[in-house]
Amino acid sequence: MDQYRTSGVMNEDTLRQFKKYLLPPRSKWLALLFIALFCGTAALNFVGGNTVLVVISIAAALVFVVEIPLLKRKLLQNNIARLRESYPDGSCRYESFFTVDGIHIHNLSNGGETLLRYEHFARAAEAEGVFFIISKTQQFFLVFKDCLTPEQQKSFLPFLKEKCPKLKIMR
Repeated sequence: MDQYRTSGVMNEDTLRQFKKYLLPPRSKWLALLFIALFCGTAALNFVGGNTVLVVISIAAALVFVVEIPLLKRKLLQNNIARLRESYPDGSCRYESFFTVDGIHIHNLSNGGETLLRYEHFARAAEAEGVFFIISKTQQFFLVFKDCLTPEQQKSFLPFLKEKCPKLKIMR
């Protein structure tokens, strides 16, 4: 079984397509929880007439509102910096294919090879030209759509979901 064989180039433009998916969902939910908590505290203190705690609570909520986009930006910058650090031209060419065990990734830029098993996949997303798959430890790889037939493109995410029942498909 050698399915969904693709090859392509990962670069800054490709990474920018997935900026919103780089931050783990739990981080987003935790920030939203704190925003709600501090807004609730501000409302209660407003009703109670404590202006100082209202201002402090609103300031704390604003910190968490600003934190989410800043974290996404920082994660993107770190990934771009790693790409440039490892590859002077800022791009990495690799091929990948799925087997019974997982995905085999062959880095054509430096000759490295790895196998990432299905049980380590956590989330997947789809963009215009690629599928983005991220592992539980925040490693990610791309499956390039231009190497797949239209039928393969339609069946790819259901295939992943079958192999990884706990996989979350991000929209």
